[in-house]
This record gives sequence, C-alpha cells and structure tokens, in this order.
Amino acid sequence: LDIVTGCVLGNGLMKNENVRDIIYRNVTATLEDVQNRTVNMIGLIPIINRLPFPSKQRIDKSKQDVRIVIQRIIDDRKKNLTTSSCKGPDLLDLILAARGDDKISKLTDEEIYEEALTFVLAGHETTSNLMIWTLYNLANNPDVCQRLEAEVDSVLNDNEEITASTLSLLTYTEAVLKESLRLHQPVPTIVRQAVEDNMLIASDGKQIHIKKGTDIQVNFFLLHHSEKYWHEPFKFDPSRFNERHVDTYLPFSAGPRSCTGQNFAMLEAKVMLAMMIKQFRFQLVPGQKHVPEVLITMRPKYGMWMKLSSR
Repeated sequence: LDIVTGCVLGNGLMKNENVRDIIYRNVTATLEDVQNRTVNMIGLIPIINRLPFPSKQRIDKSKQDVRIVIQRIIDDRKKNLTTSSCKGPDLLDLILAARGDDKISKLTDEEIYEEALTFVLAGHETTSNLMIWTLYNLANNPDVCQRLEAEVDSVLNDNEEITASTLSLLTYTEAVLKESLRLHQPVPTIVRQAVEDNMLIASDGKQIHIKKGTDIQVNFFLLHHSEKYWHEPFKFDPSRFNERHVDTYLPFSAGPRSCTGQNFAMLEAKVMLAMMIKQFRFQLVPGQKHVPEVLITMRPKYGMWMKLSSR
C-alpha cells in the first residue's frame, strides 16, 4: 500500500502518520466489506446493492474519509502548495499535466479523484497476493529458485540501485512472475456486460443466446489451467514463457478495459522480487494448509507463514 500510494500521490505522503492511518484503515476496511458483499451476492444484484446495509454504510463512510484526504492533496498540488517527493513525477503530476493539454480531454476534479483512488484500491491487494503466491511457488520448486537466484546475483551487484536497464536483464525473474500469475491469478474472474445481443457456441455445440445488458462472468482460472492450451497446466514452469501465449494468457484481462495498472504492477513486482531474492531465502513453515480462497482476489485462506534466512 505504501508503494502504490507513494507512486500515485507522492512517496512523502505515507510519512504523515495521520494520513497513512486514514488511508490504510479505510482501504483495508473497504476491501473486506466489498469481498463479503461479493460472496453474499449483495454486490452483484443492482437493486440490493443500493440498499443501506451496514456494509454499504461502512464502505460509503470509508470512501468519504479517503476522499477528503485525497482531495486535499489534489487541491494543494494544483495550488503548488506541495510537490511530489518522488525522483520523477508521480501519477497525480501526470494527470494534472494532462489536464492542461488542449489536445487531451480535460479531466474533471471528480475524474482525477477517481483515477487516484482506483489506482490505490486496485493496486494494493492484487500485487501483495502475487508476491505471496510467487514465494509459495518458489519455496515448492527449489530448482526454479536456484536459477532465479543465479540471475539476480549476476545482474545486481551488492548495494547496486535497481534501474530500468538492470530490470530489462531480469528476464527469468519476469518469467517467474508470469507463471505465478498463471497458476494463482490474483483476480481469477471478471464480470463484463454484453453491449449487444450475441450468441456463443459451447464446447458441446449448444447455442447460448446472450441478451444485451447481460452480465457475464469470465473465468480466467479455467483458461490458465486448461490442458488444451497448456502442457502440464498445474506444473510451475517459468520456462514456458520463453514463447508468447497470445489469447490464452490473460492475467490482466484484455481489450480496452484491461487492467490500467498492469505495467506498473509487473514493474513493482519485479523490483520487489529481485530485492527479496538478493537478500533472503524463503521456506514454508511445515504443518500449514495452503488453500486458495477466491473473494475479489485469490488469497491463501489461512494465511501463509514462511521462514526467512539470509543468503
């Protein structure tokens, strides 16, 4: 949360304990309530979704608290009362700069707020779950971990700052993350709405008529574990990404409504994984149950304990 919030609103923001507490507490509470409402089908039925259940009241209150903080940051930045403490412009700087470009449709204050909030909410738990499952897969596949360590050691010298040029050399590191995304996709299903009447042909030849306005759930988990498209689909094998997998690998969805933060997420995960592997080895604590649980994201149902040792 510190990373994504810092990149969106400036990395000095989370040094303010009051602001950090407001954002962390409310973002966490909102995600938990949204997940519970999804499991109970409340959030999927429009009429019921608008009813003033306690969970909706908590979500509305949390969003309002975060809105006040983010809006104050936006207002101060627009008045040049604050500047980003990042080495380069943060997302808020880029949005505000685009707003003044006559060639670009101007964003309203509401759109600026929504863009910032979306990045913070969507970029928090998804990436953390990717890192959890990646470490889990590495702990269960020591041969892959050894090859990853060798690449990281050869590219990153001691105390060397990670740069864009060094990141581009971490090709196996990227493959490890891609394979983790395939096996344990943080968001394994999405919902899309049909914009026109259509018909799909099922695998058994049956015709499925879909009316305009129908919500459709797309299951990426089944696609990424299909023997039709993947050899030994339940095996953790990063080398399969030596080749491209067009239309069969969709960890961030596809099309104009694909994940807007996918490049940021992969960059962030690559940096974190390289830094952790450079310093530590990870072992699973024995006696745990590792059961994936899908709410909004796929997370370990009972958490995951790991033992760290210095390399």
